[in-house]
Amino acid sequence: MEENMFGNFFSQREYDLKAFEYKTVKQAYKASSTSVTDFDLTGQILWPASQMLSEFIIDNNTIFHNSNVLELGAGAGLCSLIVSQYAKNVISTDYQEFVLDLISENLTKYAASKTCKCVTAKYDWGLMPFLELADYQTHLPIEKDLLSSINYVIGSDIVYWEASVDPLFSTLNEMWKINPSLIGFIANQNRIVSVTKKFHDTASSNDF
Repeated sequence: MEENMFGNFFSQREYDLKAFEYKTVKQAYKASSTSVTDFDLTGQILWPASQMLSEFIIDNNTIFHNSNVLELGAGAGLCSLIVSQYAKNVISTDYQEFVLDLISENLTKYAASKTCKCVTAKYDWGLMPFLELADYQTHLPIEKDLLSSINYVIGSDIVYWEASVDPLFSTLNEMWKINPSLIGFIANQNRIVSVTKKFHDTASSNDF
């Protein structure tokens, strides 16, 4: 009983319709407005780095035209929604079922492009081999050929703890071995000095 009570308190299933606006781009999406959530469900809230990355995508939209993009830790899926306005294929991933439901709803209802194919998949990066991602799709099938032809990997606010840095770069290294021309854009808010330092040190040591 007590466990269920706390589970219901922290797991928000009611979302508000919101609007992201930048320059000439307007994008509707749903997300939680609560300021309290379980750490495993942070994807239900839109964080500042997601807005920053979305603005970066819009400012540099020409590089994403007709491309294949994968988002790690997509959360509410705003960055996936924005990049889908320019890309050919977008794979939006997260590892929490509630969050994946939210991403799927946002992509299904609010994706502006009618030509970009958007899919969602459960992916716990660092723990699951990248090419197995195709076996865990939750919305439309993912072709394994697509996974080997990803042009860009994006992520925002996906590193909160030092322990998450090595799994992230392990996954990125795996992706780069499959496609050496892949380019990554990761946006993070500097909250903890030690985490930021480890992120930059690990990126440097891996030649990123």
